[in-house]
Amino acid sequence: MPPEDVPLHEHLGSEFMYVMEGKLGVIMENTEIALDAGDSAYFDPSFKHGYRRIGPEPCRAIVVTVP
Repeated sequence: MPPEDVPLHEHLGSEFMYVMEGKLGVIMENTEIALDAGDSAYFDPSFKHGYRRIGPEPCRAIVVTVP
């Protein structure tokens, strides 16, 4: 799925993610950041954001949200 087609959402709290396998695209507003296996991110989810797998390989990540 191209980045411009990823549905974006927003919510209160904090969000942490850890990529276990593959490559994950994190889209925030109009910017995409690519995370590889072993990478993590922590951000304010009140900004519109979404996720997508980058490439043909499976992608697995742990996402934790805290209100």
